[in-house]
Amino acid sequence: MQHHSFAQEEPDYISLKEVEQEVGISRVILRKYQAQFGITPHSFHVQNRSLYIRQAEKERIKRLKQNPTLLEKLREEQSSSPIR
Repeated sequence: MQHHSFAQEEPDYISLKEVEQEVGISRVILRKYQAQFGITPHSFHVQNRSLYIRQAEKERIKRLKQNPTLLEKLREEQSSSPIR
């Protein structure tokens, strides 16, 4: 997780809670997507414990959710690739 000292969150970012609501997935599933596809959350405020991801990552998650065949193909590619 990366911490940023911006006064306001960047408009290019969306909170994980908003992603869950907009995409229609649970926090557990969102965390699995984050881990599996290397999506790093960001924190913008010390007092605000919310985590954010880029809007583009939200769109990527949304596409994966809408296309289970693509999601399965990506999982297969990752499992067959050599471990680094």
